[in-house]
Amino acid sequence: MPMNHIGEALGFKTQTSFSQAFRAQSGMSPKEYRLSAGLLPDIDPVQDNEPSSEQTR
Repeated sequence: MPMNHIGEALGFKTQTSFSQAFRAQSGMSPKEYRLSAGLLPDIDPVQDNEPSSEQTR
């Protein structure tokens, strides 16, 4: 579920205010929490955008 939907459902007017409250309570950002809980893939955007050797042939 997108962060803005979660924040809205909890009564926050902006995603920023939700993120700040989340960090104050948990000590990490919502994204950091999702990564630590295995809810998001741990992707290196630079590495994942480079063509593989097969694509450059």
